[in-house]
Amino acid sequence: MAYKKWLVLNSGERGSPLPRRHPFSFLPWRWAGGALAWFLVILTSITVLSYGGALFEIFSYLHAESKSRMDERIVAAIDRIHSDITESGLGKNGYLLSGQTAYLVSYTTGIEKMVQDIGDLRRLLSRGKSTDTLARLNQFANIGSSDLVQSSRRMQQRGLMETRAHFRKLQERSPLEEITPYMENIRIVYLKAHEEMEKASRKRLRRASTLFGLSFILFASFLGVASKRILEDISKVNELVTSLHHDAHHDPLTGLPNRAFVMEWIGYALSNCSREKKRLAILYIDLDRFKEINDLLGHDSGDLALIEVSKRFGSQLRGSDVLSRLGGDEFVLLMSGFTDPEAPFLLGERLIKSLDDPIILPNATPCLGASIGISVFPEDGETPESLMKEADKAMYCSKELGGNRICFSMGAQILRRDSFSPSA
Repeated sequence: MAYKKWLVLNSGERGSPLPRRHPFSFLPWRWAGGALAWFLVILTSITVLSYGGALFEIFSYLHAESKSRMDERIVAAIDRIHSDITESGLGKNGYLLSGQTAYLVSYTTGIEKMVQDIGDLRRLLSRGKSTDTLARLNQFANIGSSDLVQSSRRMQQRGLMETRAHFRKLQERSPLEEITPYMENIRIVYLKAHEEMEKASRKRLRRASTLFGLSFILFASFLGVASKRILEDISKVNELVTSLHHDAHHDPLTGLPNRAFVMEWIGYALSNCSREKKRLAILYIDLDRFKEINDLLGHDSGDLALIEVSKRFGSQLRGSDVLSRLGGDEFVLLMSGFTDPEAPFLLGERLIKSLDDPIILPNATPCLGASIGISVFPEDGETPESLMKEADKAMYCSKELGGNRICFSMGAQILRRDSFSPSA
């Protein structure tokens, strides 16, 4: 029904729209206060350390990779120097054996390439801060400024005999033969360093991956614990707000809507009835002889009597009717959407008859009656306040006539209706 749907939306009787709590076996989800705070602090610290360690391993890996690439370039430069020495040696031997000047060109080209590659190697060693190796290599730097290149060019203009004599003289110093084993030693050292750096890089990369994975797991755990606790706290706050909203709009004794709620609902029902051209009635109910129960039996018995009355009245309602307790022994019933003009009277008659049986209390069985005043929309008013005022006036008329009867408000007049003799 419309009332029940509106009641759920506005009173919050069905609870919070937030997700329901689910039991969880992981202990930190159930911690609170200092224990939870310390757990989150420790978890956050471990997460930060893991993430920091992963970043350190990443930077170390990048540094090792850079060093490994530098060692690889140094080894490649040494290999080129070996190739240059081999080329110049083949040219020298070819010329000495055959006397053909073409071999001298090969010899000269190998020397020039060697000088250039040694210069490249020196720059690589200088960039890599290999000071010891660079100092020893500088001992051979004079090769590039010696007469080796110039003499190789002059050989093309000399005869074979003079060239052989020159090589015999050059062989005594053997600069190429001196640099070859030294370059081989450098190559072995840097090749081994390159391999070790490759292994270290892979190890650091594995450690970084492990630490990154651990940090993500810890961070996910932190989010899980924190979000669970936050949702629980929000659920508690939402439950409290729902409870306060319900208490503010309902009578704590009977659980019925109170004045604030019914006035709001009357305004809602009036707008619907006005739009759909339907009628609406307000039944203002005051219990007869209730004061005697309070005076003679006490307020506890009076409270029990009010609870029983609210149950009996509630059993007579339609699905769209709204029963509320204004306070004391006064009730208001809202009836909307009816077409039969007699419907409000018939409902009031059922309410009075529901009180025919005595109310069973712990120490007495008193009988109660009800004086009812009825106002109808749109004849008696078009606002909640005006309709309530007219129904209240009609109720007091019922009281003055002896009670246990129904009176209608007819604008400025009051129409009496005896609940057991429905004649005007």
